[in-house]
Amino acid sequence: MAGTNLEGYKLVLYSGGDSGHYGTIDLTGTLQDEANTGYGAASFSIPTSIETGLQNGAQDGIGLVNPDNECAEFFSYEGDMTANAGDGIGGGSACDGSQGQDIGVFEQNSSENDSLQRTGQGYGGSDFNWVGPVTASAGFVNNDQTFGDPVPTPEPTPAPETFLFSKAVLVGEVPSDFYDRDADYPTWRDADGDCKSDRHEVLQAQHIDDDSSNPLVFSSSGCSVLTGKWQDPFDGSFYYSASDIQIDHVVALYESHISGAGATGSNAWTAEEKVNFANTGNRVAGTLPETSNQFLAVGGATNGPKGSSDPTEWMPPLSEYHCTYLKKWVEVKHLNDLYFDENEYNFIKAEEANCDDSPLPTLPANDDSGGGGGGGGGDAPEGSVFINELHYDMVGVDTDEYVEIAGPAGTDLSGWKLEFYNGNNDSLYDQISLSGVISDAGEGYGFIVAESSQIQNGAPDGIGLIDQNGNCAELISYEGTMSPTDGPCSSFTSNDIGVIQSNSTPPEDSLQKTGTGTVSSDFTWVGPVTKTKGTQNADQSFGTEPTTFVVTATGLDYIIDGVMHATITVKRGATYIFDVSDVSAPHPFRLSTTPDGEWGGGVAFDDGVSYVNSGTIGWMVPEDLTNDVMYYYCTLHAGMAGSGVIQVID
Repeated sequence: MAGTNLEGYKLVLYSGGDSGHYGTIDLTGTLQDEANTGYGAASFSIPTSIETGLQNGAQDGIGLVNPDNECAEFFSYEGDMTANAGDGIGGGSACDGSQGQDIGVFEQNSSENDSLQRTGQGYGGSDFNWVGPVTASAGFVNNDQTFGDPVPTPEPTPAPETFLFSKAVLVGEVPSDFYDRDADYPTWRDADGDCKSDRHEVLQAQHIDDDSSNPLVFSSSGCSVLTGKWQDPFDGSFYYSASDIQIDHVVALYESHISGAGATGSNAWTAEEKVNFANTGNRVAGTLPETSNQFLAVGGATNGPKGSSDPTEWMPPLSEYHCTYLKKWVEVKHLNDLYFDENEYNFIKAEEANCDDSPLPTLPANDDSGGGGGGGGGDAPEGSVFINELHYDMVGVDTDEYVEIAGPAGTDLSGWKLEFYNGNNDSLYDQISLSGVISDAGEGYGFIVAESSQIQNGAPDGIGLIDQNGNCAELISYEGTMSPTDGPCSSFTSNDIGVIQSNSTPPEDSLQKTGTGTVSSDFTWVGPVTKTKGTQNADQSFGTEPTTFVVTATGLDYIIDGVMHATITVKRGATYIFDVSDVSAPHPFRLSTTPDGEWGGGVAFDDGVSYVNSGTIGWMVPEDLTNDVMYYYCTLHAGMAGSGVIQVID
C-alpha cells in the first residue's frame, strides 16, 4: 500500500539444499502511490555480500519478514519446500519452518530483461497469480495487475441448445490456471501395454498399406515404427520415415487447456484426466489412441504453422479436408466437454453449411497379431536359426544369387533345407539341402551360405527354412505375403521382409537383417545395402537387446513405464536404456547410491552411465556393483522418485 515505510522489513533467502538460509536483504524507503492506485512497488538488488546471488533452484524460496519479526509470506520456486536455517550463513529467520508453495513458473536461461510476476486483481498476495517469464517491471506495478476487490471466479455458463454437426457443445469462457505442457500433459505413454507408445500406435494405424515398396516396418523389438507410408491430410504431402512425422493433436493441448482442461474450481480436471487426454484424446481412461479423432500423422510443414490455433486462425491448406477437420475438432471437444468461444462457434457453424451430414468413420484398434522383425504380416515361426541375408535380383543378368543362414555356433544343419515358392501359384519351384556345422564367427553365432542360380524375382515369392525334423522353422517372402500350397510351411502365412531388390539394384548389394537379438524376430530387414555374404551384417549384433525404461513425469513425480514412483529391477552385467525424451531439460534424470541423490547428500552415479538431459541414457550395470539397491532422482527437483528404487540382482 502506498505510504508503507519499509524500514524493518526483510527479504530472507532460502536454499532447498543443506545450505538453508543463505542471505538477508534489509528493505528501506517508502512505497509511492503509482498512478493514483493507492499502491506502489519497490525493487531491491541482491547485495554483493550474498556471494551466490539469488539461487537458481531447484527448489529455493523467498520469505518476507515484517518489522514485528513475523514471517509475512514465504513462497518457493521449482518445487515446494520448507524454510530451514540449515548450515547457511544467514543463520535463520522468522520464516524458519514455513512451508513454501511452488509459484508454478520458473526461469531457465531466460533473458535478463524478463522476470516472474504476479498479475490479476486483489489486495493480498494470494489474490494474484504468478506468470512468466515476461518483460520485467522492476520498481513498478506489474502489467495486468490491478488493486481492488478480488474478482470472483465465475462458473462457465453453457449456451443452451448449441449444436455443431448435430453434437451438443458448450459455448462460453472458462477460467483456467497456468499452462505447463510438460508437467500437466506429458506424452507419449503406452495405453494398451504392448510396448508401443501411443505415438507409434497412431503411426501404425495411419500407415497407408497400398505400396509394396514402402511397407510398414517396425524396429527389431517390434515396439516402434521405423518406415512406411503416410500422407499429411492437411496438404497432401507423403512421408516415408517415421522420424519425419509429427503427431498433431487436432485440438492442440494449449487450446484444450484454455477450453476447459485447465479449468479451476469445481470444474478442474484431475492430473490423471489430463494425462489420459494428452495420450488418448479422451480424458476418461480406456480409449486407445488410434481409435481417437484427436491424432493425425502430419509433417512439420503444416503442424508448425497450425501450432495451437483454433479454426478461426488456421485451416488446412487443402480445402477438401476442411469438413473432416472441423468434424474431428467438434468431436474431440464434444467428447471431453471442452468449451467453444463465441468466434470459434460462429465460424464452425457457418462452415457447417458447406459440409454434408455424414458421420466420421469409426477408427479401429490396431491388429497386433502377426509379423515381426521386418515387414511383418504373417504368422510363420521365427527361431534362433534363420535366414539372415538374401540376394535375388540386380541390374542386368542375375548372378551370385544366394541365401545366408545364421544361427548359434555349433548348430548342425544336416537334414535342414531351403524351399523356394512361386507367389503366383504358391507352389514349390526349387529346394536346396543344407549341411555342415555353423562355426563361431563372433558373439556365439555364425553363418552358412546357400548358393542358387534361379531365385525368382517376385512379386511375391517366398523362401521356407525347414529343420532336420521336417518342421517349418521360418517362412519369409518379398514383395508381398503368400502361403505355400503344401509342405511343412503350408499352414503359415509368410512374413514379408518389407524390402526388395529390382533390376536397378547394384550387383554388390543385398537384403540383410540388422539389430540386436538371438532369434529371427529380434532383427529388422534393411536394404539393398552392401553385401556381407558369409559374415556378420553391418549394424548387427547377437545377444539380448537392452531393456528400455521409458521415463516421463507428471508434475514433480517421475513415471517409469507408466508407473508413478516405480521400483524397477536390473541385473549386474546387463545393459539398460532409460528413454528420457519426454522429460527433457526440466527434469534431468540421474542415478545414485544415495536416496534422492544430491538432495540426500549423495552424488550422481557415473560407473557405466552415459548421461544426457534429452534422448536416451545408457547404463551397463557393473558386474562388481556391491549395492543391492540403487536410486534415481532429478537434479532440479527433490523427491521426484518418491518411494521408487532400483533393485540390483545377479
